[in-house]
Amino acid sequence: TYEGQAAVELEALSEQARRRSEPPAPTLFLPVSDDLVIDPAPLVRGCVAAMLEGATAGAVGLAFHQALAVAILDAARQVRRHHGVDVVGLTGGVFQNALLSDLAQASLKRDGFTVLVHETVPANDGEPVYLIRKDVLEATPSGDEVPCHTFALAPEMNHYYAQYDDGDGGVVL
Repeated sequence: TYEGQAAVELEALSEQARRRSEPPAPTLFLPVSDDLVIDPAPLVRGCVAAMLEGATAGAVGLAFHQALAVAILDAARQVRRHHGVDVVGLTGGVFQNALLSDLAQASLKRDGFTVLVHETVPANDGEPVYLIRKDVLEATPSGDEVPCHTFALAPEMNHYYAQYDDGDGGVVL
């Protein structure tokens, strides 16, 4: 066995269920509170109930992934409503899960969010995030160091969120 094996296997079963258009498990619910705390208890109860009712592991896994994507969208909507931010960065090891990443990106984009994802480095926890303004990048002569701000999204003990305001209208939360 290896770290993440259960998650990888659940993703594979879920993706197979999606491709085969298996009868879906009941819709699962993952509530997001006003302070952005996600309570997993209803999701776990829903998964167990669906399995006891005879749903396949793939169908339950797909419903699980869909519930996570909805929770991500709900949290992003709350941040947009309270802070006016409509750019979402999907980062951290959880977004190495291609199914979750695809579902989250699709729902966020349908809702009008700009979605940022990793392109050249893996989405592992602990990777630094570099914020570089496009106009600064374009104005920096080739070969010169590009000024940027760096912060970590997943310190060793706990995840945290940072807000960056460049003072010129660019805000990332």
